[in-house]
Amino acid sequence: SIRFFLNSLSVDAFVPPFFLTISITSPISPIIHRSLFFPVSEQIGSHLSLYLSCNDFCISCISFIPKSENVEFYKLKAYSYNGKNKSDVSEYSVIIDMYNYYFDSESTVENPDGTLSKPFSNFEQSLETLNKSRSVVLRVKGDLLMPPKKVILNANWLIKNDNNAVLVFPANSSLIVKNSSLEINDCRIKTDEASLHNEKQMIPIIKMENGVLTLSNCEIVTSFLKNGTVFDSFNSVVNMNNVIVSARSNSYISLLSAVKSRINIKKSTLACDSETAILFSVNDSIFECQTNTLRVTGKRGRVAEFFNSQANVINNLIQCELQNQNPNNEPFYYNKESKVELSGNDIY
Repeated sequence: SIRFFLNSLSVDAFVPPFFLTISITSPISPIIHRSLFFPVSEQIGSHLSLYLSCNDFCISCISFIPKSENVEFYKLKAYSYNGKNKSDVSEYSVIIDMYNYYFDSESTVENPDGTLSKPFSNFEQSLETLNKSRSVVLRVKGDLLMPPKKVILNANWLIKNDNNAVLVFPANSSLIVKNSSLEINDCRIKTDEASLHNEKQMIPIIKMENGVLTLSNCEIVTSFLKNGTVFDSFNSVVNMNNVIVSARSNSYISLLSAVKSRINIKKSTLACDSETAILFSVNDSIFECQTNTLRVTGKRGRVAEFFNSQANVINNLIQCELQNQNPNNEPFYYNKESKVELSGNDIY
């Protein structure tokens, strides 16, 4: 009998369309009227619904365009047929996952592609691939060192802790979330103190421009040489839930500077320590702050200052440890154009 064999199958499961490349060889000389048949199941549990035939012994290419944002599982069976002769059936399982990527700081694999078996080990090497996607889930293991420059995130990112995930920001490093969203869950975030002496200007570690930032169950520790702002928001939404933040500098520190934004902070512990320390500087924005612990330490400072804004600061524990005790060091300042509710707060 005449038998044909499938020699190789390569899968690029991250950039649509999805390609299967199959090379076929025969132990005998080429024969006329050769065919390959590919029954393919669309997703696990469904019936075989796609049948393809190829009449070329060379390289055959089949493309799939995923129909949803979910992970899809395909089964591919292939055999060759010539007249009355039929080869054995070869079967392959294929997972198409365009949204989940993996990062492992200790990985040493060659040609990493972000899969579980070939995770990224360098943030910059992943950016070109991930920013082409509409939505990205990056599962981080170990220290993810940001490049010492501004990096624009164009996709909608979700960064999750896969095992002891730490996002490290050296001096001059900043993530710019522009017309997109960034969600960080269960991660530690810190600045690299060893490079603070190289700091050239006050750059926030995350800057929002027409975007959405969501931080959940994160621990954030930042240090700046002279002046610093941790988060900067313009025309954006910032959500913090169950977050611990400690920010310090020698001269001036602000945890969040917001303009034309909507801020929502709950069940978090936030602290600033500097000669002049201000947790929140809010302009022309809507600000919600409930059930948090807020602490300011330094010569002078405030918990928050509001300009032309609407704010509700309710049921918080507030600590102000300021050396310069005078009327200008009230925990909150707001101009007459602002509408601010302060209720149920314990201040000491």
